Amino acid sequence: MRLFIQNGTPAPSWGESDRWLVKLSVALKARGHEIVCGGREGSRFLEKAEQAGIPTFPLRMGSDVSLISAVKMARIFKELHIELVLTHLTRDVRLAGMARQLSKVAVLLAYHAIPLLKNNWRYRFTYKELADGIIASAAAVEKEYRKIRWMNGYPIKVIPPGVKCTPTVPQIPNQLLSRLGLPDQRPVIGIFGQLVRYKQHLIFLEVARNILQEWPEAIFLIVGDGPLRGEIQQYAYDLNILDRLYMLGNHTDELPEIYRLCDLVLLTSEVEGLPCSLMEAMHAERAVVAFDVGGVGELILPEETGVLVPLNDIYLMTQRALELLLAPDERERLGRAARRWVEKNFSFERSVDRFENYLLQVLAEKERGGIHGT
Repeated sequence: MRLFIQNGTPAPSWGESDRWLVKLSVALKARGHEIVCGGREGSRFLEKAEQAGIPTFPLRMGSDVSLISAVKMARIFKELHIELVLTHLTRDVRLAGMARQLSKVAVLLAYHAIPLLKNNWRYRFTYKELADGIIASAAAVEKEYRKIRWMNGYPIKVIPPGVKCTPTVPQIPNQLLSRLGLPDQRPVIGIFGQLVRYKQHLIFLEVARNILQEWPEAIFLIVGDGPLRGEIQQYAYDLNILDRLYMLGNHTDELPEIYRLCDLVLLTSEVEGLPCSLMEAMHAERAVVAFDVGGVGELILPEETGVLVPLNDIYLMTQRALELLLAPDERERLGRAARRWVEKNFSFERSVDRFENYLLQVLAEKERGGIHGT
């Protein structure tokens, strides 16, 4: 299979979906497939793909799709004999879809980690005319899309991402605390993910303020980067908790250790598919408290592998977090159960198997002239 993965996220961005697509590229290449990644010139996505040994093609992409970029991409498709294109954002579908028409690539699929589509003619045209289907990260994403009339019957395949099942990280060395500039204090409460609006880091800060009223020695970690960094810092200052907050940026290579550093991991998103950060925290045996949105309920079994809280219920999230901080045995029980659940149901190898099998199936059906289904 000759696969082109197109991801046009802005140059400084490095989110969970970007990280997942690079991991998927590396895994499929290791299985003997020819993988190429395309994206914005100077993007972190292309930088990481290149570092992982994946051939890359940078494109100059403006606010909308240009015919010049589409012609350039079509030329790449022809030269590399690309059989299948996997895209990310809707802009990528439009760009790669135009290039696909010019180059006669067999199949184009879109990968959606969170719900992206709205019920308007622009989305309808893009996906009905330019793409062969969508791979969704969670059943909740498909359910949301089925509410849109024109998507009834549209090919959507649910394939959750996965986490590599590795040995539990041992006790965290003091050198890590020093390297990250953290004090040796407890408890530690963390949130992981790109600093973008839908992750609702400002709500995390409000929960932090409430917890500090009971646990003034607590420290809070925000792991990730993004365009809202300054706004988050300002709000922490306004809440008078800036001295208890540590914004660590992206520490991809040290994520397992940073998860283990936390006593609790929170997720305050207003929309989600199946978040990799939450899955990774659970695999690291951390107790998690999350808003019950999107596919989070597919990942957390309430009171068995984590705690679910109604969306935007700051009071209840605070109370459940405080209860767990007072109950270390319960945190350990949830963490151990979470790891077993993730290893059984959301392993990296299982996810790659499902991606590989589905891509090959769709490609074979397209070559036979059939129409693939869900």
